[in-house]
Amino acid sequence: MHATRGGTGEVYLDSNVVFYSASADRVFGPSCSVILQDIQEGRLRAAASILIVPEVANTMFRSGRAKGMDRVTAAMTSLPLRFHDVTEPVVLEGVRLSRLASASPYDGIHAATMQVLGISVILSADTDFDRFAGITRLDPRVYTASHDPT
Repeated sequence: MHATRGGTGEVYLDSNVVFYSASADRVFGPSCSVILQDIQEGRLRAAASILIVPEVANTMFRSGRAKGMDRVTAAMTSLPLRFHDVTEPVVLEGVRLSRLASASPYDGIHAATMQVLGISVILSADTDFDRFAGITRLDPRVYTASHDPT
């Protein structure tokens, strides 16, 4: 499956894509903004765990951007994303996967959610996802470089 503009495959959206766009990160911000615009305009189909909402809010809080938390989380939940709930089986499987990959349990929960949803590609700047079996991480900069922006 390829995550390209206008492609038919659904991808999994990591929380850092939203944060880097919202914070206008110099390295990832422009690419992440294109990804969110493509999701909004239907050029990219994406899903995510509802866990990304508090993850983004927490990252904004910790980085001194608490004033923007409500605006960004409202905008995020208005995107045409297929959100999946955090359930006990997903959490337990996520913890197991995180141990196998030597990664954060939060990343493991995302990996387990991807399994439930049948998605193998994650849009993320987080290289820890490269350690999970069966997951292909697509760097946001690679996504935007792989298509004609016009």
